[in-house]
Amino acid sequence: MILFEKATACKRTHRSFTVFLLLFTSGILLAQTKSIDEFIREADEYQTSNQLAKAAAVMTEAMTHYPNEVAAHAYCGFYTGMMAGETQEQDYMEAGRLAMESFQMLDRAISMDSSFVQTWLFRGIMGVNVPEFMGYLDQGIGDLSRVLRSSQKSPQNLSGDERIIAYGHLATGYERKGQSAEARTALESIIKLAPESQAAEQAKARIKRLEF
Repeated sequence: MILFEKATACKRTHRSFTVFLLLFTSGILLAQTKSIDEFIREADEYQTSNQLAKAAAVMTEAMTHYPNEVAAHAYCGFYTGMMAGETQEQDYMEAGRLAMESFQMLDRAISMDSSFVQTWLFRGIMGVNVPEFMGYLDQGIGDLSRVLRSSQKSPQNLSGDERIIAYGHLATGYERKGQSAEARTALESIIKLAPESQAAEQAKARIKRLEF
């Protein structure tokens, strides 16, 4: 009887220790896992310092922790696309592979949640900047136009800087299509949005080049 009671007590102690260990380990893991916003901020810091591979790596890690978070896929896709642009002069084939991987990630993000405006912005920027033979120019113009229409209805979805970026790349898309009037309209929108900014001065210079 005494042996039985001791054995039962040991089992209870072991069970309690196991539960404690699981809770303790879970607590450590939760404490170590960054929020999706923290991942995005860290990646942005790497991108700002031209460390695109590290920015993409951070967002790849974010996807493992937040596989259903559209922002993780969108930002990872965008940084991967930026790496393609950076790699183009050194390794054209690798740049093409990265560009296709970027579009796949961005397409996946849109299929996950089409209301996340930044995904359309990122895919639009990619579409108007990759080589025309890849066939994304019209899609890029459409994506950027969609983003800007959305921002007119819901201004909170896009920051002022993001609007300027969208108009600038939209102008690039129209220029590549040979549609100078539409490009000029997009550039004039930048001047209206931020008349005293460096972006406005750059837009004015681009408008002058369109006249020749």
